[in-house]
Amino acid sequence: MSPPVYVTAVGRLSAPFDGSGLAPDAALGGLLTARVEAGARPGEPRLHALARGAAGRALAGAPNLGRLDPGRKAVFLSSSKGGMECFDGPSPDLGPALWRYLTSSPGQALAAELGWWGPGRNTPLACATGAYAVGLAFEGIRSRRLDAALAGAAEASLTPLVAAAFAQAGALSSARSREGLRGPFDRLRDGFVLGEGAAALLLEGEASLRATGHRPLAELRAWACTCDAHHITAPRPDGAQAARCLALALEQAGLAPRDVAHVQAHGTGTPAGDAAEARALEAVFGPDSGPGPRVCSLKGATGHTLGASGALSAAAAVESLASGRLTGTAACREPMPGMAGRLALAPEPLRPGAVVALSMGFGGHNVALVFDPPPAR
Repeated sequence: MSPPVYVTAVGRLSAPFDGSGLAPDAALGGLLTARVEAGARPGEPRLHALARGAAGRALAGAPNLGRLDPGRKAVFLSSSKGGMECFDGPSPDLGPALWRYLTSSPGQALAAELGWWGPGRNTPLACATGAYAVGLAFEGIRSRRLDAALAGAAEASLTPLVAAAFAQAGALSSARSREGLRGPFDRLRDGFVLGEGAAALLLEGEASLRATGHRPLAELRAWACTCDAHHITAPRPDGAQAARCLALALEQAGLAPRDVAHVQAHGTGTPAGDAAEARALEAVFGPDSGPGPRVCSLKGATGHTLGASGALSAAAAVESLASGRLTGTAACREPMPGMAGRLALAPEPLRPGAVVALSMGFGGHNVALVFDPPPAR
């Protein structure tokens, strides 16, 4: 029997979940964005500052990790874009500092700073990067190669190049004010808001808990990953592989759809993405008029944090279990057909049951993470 894996601490940096951090961005021609104070050290990319900030918040809630062998602790924390700020001006001669701008660099820098030399992996997977990192860390602990792992992602991509690329793809919202935004799963949605941020979850196995005495916030029961194999940016319209990802994760967790109380959805606010996700949810949980899980999306409040979004959703899922409340879905003013009966538009109490975080990245990368309340100890 595989050993259980627990989340014992969470750290995140993002715009507030109520949407108050969204604002027109003068640096990007008035585009609505969600910037975050990074507090970068001299010469440090914003990407690293965000990762270090989120990791620091998580580690502050786990004071006894020093009792563990550093070869049994690892970092799984990447970015989908890397340090895009290096493209803001004339190409610099980065020389030996080039590694700091690679997608793998946030995890590499954190591992070096912490002195953890366990077998971590810092692997980008588009907008599912953060969720994928949590899944890889889960496998490392469940296979007994690790006792503890810090897992998540960071993104600092509020740059002219990134904004222009997503605008060219037709993915960005036309809103230029918070009041004008029609967010995730809204009937009139027309794209997402760019955000930045980071999230890190500390995962520990039973041996680690015995050594550290940390109290778990949630149990990570299972995860799954599928690929649409459909298009470089567009999801499969029928949501079939996202549905399969959800079903596989629940099967591995030993749970039925009726056992799920809440889904922290990907929900970007794009017409195609939200429609495909709604179909996936219906395929697994039945019509929105039924007794299925309550659904939220963070991106109407935090903006789309790209590679960090899956880790941020996972952090919010764990926090919902710990607090007993859902985050709500900011900027959804008129829910689209098929979602009105599911969506929690404002924060509300969480009923007993499992919580699932779903990510759907460009390229059709789907990741589902299943969390349960921790057993009484």
